[in-house]
Amino acid sequence: MEFIIRDVLKNCPICDSHRIKRVEGTVKRKIRRKVIRIPKVIYWVCESCGEKIFFPDSLKQMRTYVKQHADLETERLQTS
Repeated sequence: MEFIIRDVLKNCPICDSHRIKRVEGTVKRKIRRKVIRIPKVIYWVCESCGEKIFFPDSLKQMRTYVKQHADLETERLQTS
């Protein structure tokens, strides 16, 4: 089964639905018991099962953002 063609997802790798949409938005990740909000991440969402699929470029972007901002975000969350 072929899921990805040229960075376009054809169907969900979990439920095989064709109801996939590309999203650019903020992703929340829990790092050291704190929630980090990573802006402008591109990912795919299956409208049938709710699965979120991230391509390698987006995962790299998320790791880089967390490395640069985790301490700052944690500090900001503690003072809020």
